Amino acid sequence: MTAVSFLGQANARTFGQPSGGYITANQTFVLSDGSNLLLATSYVADRNKKAYLKRIDPDVLVKDVAGGDAALMAAQAWLGESLKK
Repeated sequence: MTAVSFLGQANARTFGQPSGGYITANQTFVLSDGSNLLLATSYVADRNKKAYLKRIDPDVLVKDVAGGDAALMAAQAWLGESLKK
């Protein structure tokens, strides 16, 4: 949800791997025997009402590297370039 709040913002970019694509809202339905049934009932949408029905793909796809945080390093490099402009 936090990442979606930044999508579409000027000077914002996402880095890393695609999200898991999990549905974001569940609703509980109480059954006649007292048990509960939880069903996914909605998806997340951004400020432009674009719904994310599956996964969220990052702006910059970064492969995981053993022993380091490649997404963090890519983000830091982008920030460094942005500050030079």
